[in-house]
Amino acid sequence: MAPTTQSHTSTGTVATEKGSGSVFDRKPMVIGLYGLPGSGKSSLMNQIKLQVNHEKFLFYEGSELISTLMAGDLAAFAKLNEQEKRQVREQAITSVAKDCLTHNCTALVVGHYMFWPEDEMEGNVVATSSDFRVYTHIIYLSVTVPAMLERRLSDMHRQRPPVSAAHLQQWQQAEIDHLRRLCREHCILFSTVPQHSDPLSFTLKLVRHFERTNGSCNLAHVATRVKNALVADERTKTVLVVDADKTLAGEDAGSMFWQAVNGSSQELLDTCPLKILFSSPFGYSEAGFRQATLLYEEAANDADFETLCERLASSITVHPEFITLFQQVCSHGHVRVVVLTCGIRRVWQVVLEKAGFGDSIKVIGGGRILDEVVITPQIKAQVVSSLRKQSGLYVWAFGDSPLDLPMLEAADSSIIVSGNVRNRSRSMEDALRGAIDNRGFCPRQVLLPPHVAPRLNTTKLPLLAFSDPDFVEAVVYSRAIGITTVASKLVSTYSCTVVHATDTGAAKLLMSQTRDASVAGIG
Repeated sequence: MAPTTQSHTSTGTVATEKGSGSVFDRKPMVIGLYGLPGSGKSSLMNQIKLQVNHEKFLFYEGSELISTLMAGDLAAFAKLNEQEKRQVREQAITSVAKDCLTHNCTALVVGHYMFWPEDEMEGNVVATSSDFRVYTHIIYLSVTVPAMLERRLSDMHRQRPPVSAAHLQQWQQAEIDHLRRLCREHCILFSTVPQHSDPLSFTLKLVRHFERTNGSCNLAHVATRVKNALVADERTKTVLVVDADKTLAGEDAGSMFWQAVNGSSQELLDTCPLKILFSSPFGYSEAGFRQATLLYEEAANDADFETLCERLASSITVHPEFITLFQQVCSHGHVRVVVLTCGIRRVWQVVLEKAGFGDSIKVIGGGRILDEVVITPQIKAQVVSSLRKQSGLYVWAFGDSPLDLPMLEAADSSIIVSGNVRNRSRSMEDALRGAIDNRGFCPRQVLLPPHVAPRLNTTKLPLLAFSDPDFVEAVVYSRAIGITTVASKLVSTYSCTVVHATDTGAAKLLMSQTRDASVAGIG
């Protein structure tokens, strides 16, 4: 029988509110290092001590913390009742958080989630509600059962009761499942150390990644990538900022990735890790996308990830209308295209390389720790706003889902990509209707492929076609000509009810003043 999580582990205060962003921006960073007794947690921490800057890190063994609080008398701790033991454990982890604040350091704490004697039906959970209030990250050392059995037998410092391989396997999997769920509920970033990896290298990569990532540095890294994508070209006057999944093509690379890893049965599709993650308190926050990156890191090493991205890219076909549009606009030196994706950057970079745009269109996104960045709906909007307000550029935005809506509303001109009804975002209609009716949003829609049904209605959300010369002219026009004529032609062409375009919302948006275009960069 699998162990049950005791109630005190699931009723603690949630570390962050849903969608709130970076858990590590608002409290000291405390990283838990978990694993079964005999998995090698303490040895791993001692190896990490030799690799990191001790001025920035504090190291703790859970048992040593308790021993300190009990004046060195662990035997006395063992005699306490369960409530008293829990109070001591809560006091121990709270003291770690206080130490971190005092010394302005990151803590690495070796801890236990539960103990489970083989002759008992379920494990005894020793994690407390305070643990889930204090920890910002938890790393779980997953070890093969044969390696764990060998380590337990060869440990000369600790006498552990004999246990079967089957029980160790069940115990370890139960801890991983419970901790993964609890970390989602409390917005704690969680990763196992995969059994196919080198534990020290992988854990060091995680620890260093955790230490250097926060909300402000994420935006700065994204800004740098946008500047590089524009090549600091002073000729650039117009930028097309394009979403990837279900916008550039009908496919969603994230869903494809997990189908390739886990299988494509309906049961597995319903338990897609991304679906579970983004419906949790993490939501679509920066921390949520950081957690998605950790899931990708767990699922495949760098070589396997690259192979999988290549395979997925070969199965994705960019809408031919986008291919033609990109070919037209990329021939004009003053127009640039940037793909900004919340999904897997590498897949879409390969897709565009195969389509012939490897040198002219850059993809900015995450999926791996090496990418350094994650793209959120808020980041998309900030990029577009900065391109317009700080860099003085005219921005066209293209997207398909509510995640793109902040970016679309921040742009000078916005195009909604309406794809196949069965694949497109079901929540986008309500989100669009609210933005149009309540916030004066004036987008247009393109049907890709052209035979699909439009969203909403074509009065509220007018149609356009990428092949229309007026649309292409509006995208690539020279600013020296002036925008009024182009805007009037474009709006009158695609609106069923507007004849005189001067006072329309779209025309006003196109004619809105921007800052000096000589200012380069994203700000």
